[in-house]
Amino acid sequence: MPLLPTEEDPRLTLALTENRVCTGVTTLRGRAFVSYPSADGPGVQVAEALPDGGRNPYPDAAWNRPDQSPDGAFVHVNGLRAGPDGRLWIVDSGAPQLGARQIPGGARLIVVDVDRDRVDRMHHLDAAVRPDSYIDDVRFHDGTAYLTDAGADQLEVSPDGRPAGLRRHVPDRHPLAGRPDPVARGVGPTGRALVGQAEHRLSWVDAMWLDTDGQLWMPAAQLHLTAGLNGGHSAVDYPVEVYRMPVDAVPPPLGTA
Repeated sequence: MPLLPTEEDPRLTLALTENRVCTGVTTLRGRAFVSYPSADGPGVQVAEALPDGGRNPYPDAAWNRPDQSPDGAFVHVNGLRAGPDGRLWIVDSGAPQLGARQIPGGARLIVVDVDRDRVDRMHHLDAAVRPDSYIDDVRFHDGTAYLTDAGADQLEVSPDGRPAGLRRHVPDRHPLAGRPDPVARGVGPTGRALVGQAEHRLSWVDAMWLDTDGQLWMPAAQLHLTAGLNGGHSAVDYPVEVYRMPVDAVPPPLGTA
């Protein structure tokens, strides 16, 4: 991989600092939420990032209990997203880690009403996942949720939560698949590519979030430096940082980027 430039991009603003690897961030009505994939050890999986720098388990501590059955607790959260319905959608992969077998009832989209801070409903994905599935992210378009499965195919879920079909994911041999990329990339609501400057602080940027103020949030997750992807040795440089940058785009009214 080529060396990254040492000059820092002045457009980047430090938004959050985390003492654990963080791969997901989203905002709703002035509140910020983050998710941790437990790539550097077990702990809280979803938290609200408070203005004073604190972190509250979200929606509560019970949902974040470790090593629990899927009944009222997360199995393994890999991402989260503000949905077009104004709720927080949490992606439970259903498997304790990538490469592990699915736990029955574990693969779900967990929808949280942030006004009441409680789970509003769940969309179970058992009918669509395979034993080696690992559900890892979600996007919304025109009343449908699209999920990526790092262990199998892309899933498509209809608005009522029933699996609507399967579509092939980007093949593993495709140049866009499986590459740690120092350049932050995304697609805006008009279909235009959003490409950020290569920057040494943007180390393995994971699921980006575009807020209604035109700020692109970028968790510099450093996943490639965790023990699981670094030959058994962790070289993560803490704190893990989440940056934001103004871009010439905002999410569409009934969807999220």
